[in-house]
Amino acid sequence: MTDKEIFLAHLDSVTGNLEPDIRMVQSEDAQLPDVAVLTYENWPKPGFITAFTYGLSLADHPDWKRGRCELMISMESLMHAWPFVIGSLVSRLRGRCPFSYGNTIKYGRSISEESEMDAFLVFAPPHLDRDQKTVRMNDYDCFIAGVYPLYGSELDLYEQIQLEAFWHHPGWDPLNPQREVMRMVQ
Repeated sequence: MTDKEIFLAHLDSVTGNLEPDIRMVQSEDAQLPDVAVLTYENWPKPGFITAFTYGLSLADHPDWKRGRCELMISMESLMHAWPFVIGSLVSRLRGRCPFSYGNTIKYGRSISEESEMDAFLVFAPPHLDRDQKTVRMNDYDCFIAGVYPLYGSELDLYEQIQLEAFWHHPGWDPLNPQREVMRMVQ
């Protein structure tokens, strides 16, 4: 099996053989293929949209010592802007950003019409157990990382309180596109 077939088979096992909507995002690097965005509506439950990239792991990054990475997003929404944006991030940043846990990324504009969120936090993927977030490819391990939309104004808060406190902040509702902007807790 090719790496792409291995990755698709893994997603089949994770989602219960649901058929994804697959859309391609044009590569910004002529040396790399386009990025596939595999989108699942109403997974893991009704009202959610969840997507995975395939194409990030085809690049290399000097920080990747134990394997390579693909991205996952899941939001309590059915708007396809959420999945499409992670394909855009991969196309634009692969080879330059490691997408390591704790990384933040400024997107530069609203991700979706339903929210003013315009940045991301990379952390453990939602809905996946330990075994599901690692895919053994032919020559490397592929780790699925979660990307969580943020408001750009929350980046300063994140820098002040760091990942653990941010993740446990009482205003943090990572899958809700309508959540309020988080502020320092008094």
